[in-house]
Amino acid sequence: MSTDDEKRGPGKQPRGYAQKLLARTQYVMVKARSPLNDAKLDVQYALGEYGVRLSSADRRQVFEHARMRGKPLPEDVVRALSKDPNMEGIQEISHSPFWVLLEKPPTSRLAARKMVERCLKQLNLMRLPLALEKLWLFNMRRAGSALSLDVEEVGCEQLEKLIRDNPNSLNLLALVGALFREACLNFDLQTANYLGRRFLTLMQDFVSQPGFESLDGDLDSFAISCIIYDRTEADAQSEFNPFGPERLPGNPIGLLFPADDPEAKALLHSLKTEDKIA
Repeated sequence: MSTDDEKRGPGKQPRGYAQKLLARTQYVMVKARSPLNDAKLDVQYALGEYGVRLSSADRRQVFEHARMRGKPLPEDVVRALSKDPNMEGIQEISHSPFWVLLEKPPTSRLAARKMVERCLKQLNLMRLPLALEKLWLFNMRRAGSALSLDVEEVGCEQLEKLIRDNPNSLNLLALVGALFREACLNFDLQTANYLGRRFLTLMQDFVSQPGFESLDGDLDSFAISCIIYDRTEADAQSEFNPFGPERLPGNPIGLLFPADDPEAKALLHSLKTEDKIA
């Protein structure tokens, strides 16, 4: 049975808050590369039927809608932008699996593996089956390579090289996020810790690009909340509340009491009283 994501296909846009963040990211990238205002951007890139250039009065207002309504740029506008050398990267931002991961982080091992495979395909990469990894390393060592025989160590080195070679790549961010979810669901906590920390730094690097600063504190916080901390879309749009039931990172267990413990109940009662007063 196909999932909703599979039915929607790789070219479909995300929904909800992820869709608004896609629109904002597209918009800030275009504005970082062009001095034109929204009206002139429409005239330049949002053509009419049969590719006819529209006047300012008849323009489609797609850039204004992206900025004010959080509506992603139409596909024909993305194609028009991609033909401009100054807009290199708009296709990756618009079609990255990052937005699918952001909208619906995988919650099963199978879904995580499929998301990793999707990200690898987008990056034109492949991953060897487990049974062939040691054999590949052995063959490389026999050919004179100084590679370690530790699969995870070599895998981390390969990933770090990809990061160095592809700075601020949203597709690579998606891969790191998907690998993190896969490691968590495989109970590989050491690898998950490395990937989670790497995702945080890469996300911060992405929103720190020149012209992308307006996304800082929004896109990165939302992505980290959803992908790393598995918060819902509604919760991810606000900060952690230490007075609520949600557990903060680094505090997974908490203090446990009988349901009728008088001291614990007194503390909870005082919290509810303060909320009413406030």
